[in-house]
Amino acid sequence: MKVIKAVVYLPGHFSRSARAFLVGALVLTTWVVSASPTHAAAPYRNSTVSYRNSVSVIGLQKDAELSHNPYYAMTLGLSPRWWFSESVYVQGRFSLTRELTDSDSTTLQGETVPSDLRLRLGAANLVRVPGIGLDVSATFDVVAPTSPVSRARSLMTAVAGGLTLKRKFSWLEGVSFAYSFQFQKGFHEFTTSQYEQPVIAGCSNALECSELTHTGVRNSSYRMVHSLSLNVGILPWMSAFVSGGIIGDTLYDLSTDQSVSNEAQNPQNTRYLGHADMGLTFTPMRSFAVTLGVSTVHPQLAPDSSFYSPVFNRYTMTYLDISLDIAGLVSQITDRSSDKKD
Repeated sequence: MKVIKAVVYLPGHFSRSARAFLVGALVLTTWVVSASPTHAAAPYRNSTVSYRNSVSVIGLQKDAELSHNPYYAMTLGLSPRWWFSESVYVQGRFSLTRELTDSDSTTLQGETVPSDLRLRLGAANLVRVPGIGLDVSATFDVVAPTSPVSRARSLMTAVAGGLTLKRKFSWLEGVSFAYSFQFQKGFHEFTTSQYEQPVIAGCSNALECSELTHTGVRNSSYRMVHSLSLNVGILPWMSAFVSGGIIGDTLYDLSTDQSVSNEAQNPQNTRYLGHADMGLTFTPMRSFAVTLGVSTVHPQLAPDSSFYSPVFNRYTMTYLDISLDIAGLVSQITDRSSDKKD
């Protein structure tokens, strides 16, 4: 068995959890490549490493808005998965994003931003509804707040449960329809988001400065997501997909203050967002896939209270995604080794 050595240099502002996850993923990948069973029986099947380039569509046209604010970022995604049986698996999801244009949200130029670490226990195709061939899958997620956004929202952890109903057809190279529902409950230290520092410089008293460190924007207590998706296999090496849905956030309640006379008569305790994703995926080999698509996650209403277009709006991104399937790669390596021995 060959021993693979690698030296990885990580920026100093990475959190310890981000460093630990990257090192763990590297060790797991090295172990998988060095000793593994066949692709069909691989317990780490569906484990992927992806590299994505994202560009804002509205930034491609300089006069689209009063201020030209383009966005271009690169994302490295890690999604290891381990199957305990034909249905039950555990999965981790984590990504690192670096914006190459001037960022609106980071403190440092060219800062690499980690996502939240999401751990999942899943049961794929747990039940098939007789008569209609509907497959039922379930998931349970635990979220670790490793992203700057979650830390600013004082998120301690979140748990989520999901259910997916999928129907497959043998048309073309395979067609599937799916409906997914997920409920997520967040646990926060505070009900509103926080600034990194008080809005008045020099404030040092913790009690007196507490009101100067909160934005007043309420956090989401729980979230419900409804999604529909369609996947069409056009050719053995090409498929098309489209998905979309609604995200509903229920906020923490406002505290009543008798001294305030201009409180809203009908408090708005919910936020609604839309999400959509569509594109083409090309799979020239079983270990390698390229996806070209457009996606958006946007508020339901624009500042003038009109509805945003569900797909193409100021939040729409176009992306090129390159994905490496670990089990497929190992299978190709072992097949070549077997051919050489023969």
